[in-house]
Amino acid sequence: MRSSRWREGIRTQTGAPTVESVDLKVRRTKKEDRLIKMVVVIAIVFIISTTPGTIVMFISAVLKEYLQTSPYHTPTLVLQANMIALETVNNSINFFVYYMMGSRFKLVFRQLIGFTNSIVSS
Repeated sequence: MRSSRWREGIRTQTGAPTVESVDLKVRRTKKEDRLIKMVVVIAIVFIISTTPGTIVMFISAVLKEYLQTSPYHTPTLVLQANMIALETVNNSINFFVYYMMGSRFKLVFRQLIGFTNSIVSS
């Protein structure tokens, strides 16, 4: 018992990593990995869902005759319909991404809905 306290004292003085600090680093890394995955998923969904809107804006800026009264009327309507649908999906899917990947978000949401009676501490 006395020797283990002595070894622990030497470790803290020399700056050697303790078991607790290694566990904390591993936990922190897993948490960071989840956060990175969540940000990447949200960014990919955002890029995919805003691509048709970007195409519409780019084409209308380059081609002056790209108006709703031109021969490009039907492609314009198709691109605008896809743009609105994909932007709606983007706004809807973010909630599910946060719910599936964020433990704190899931806990607070469940508390708000009434699935959990526990009080969330900040």
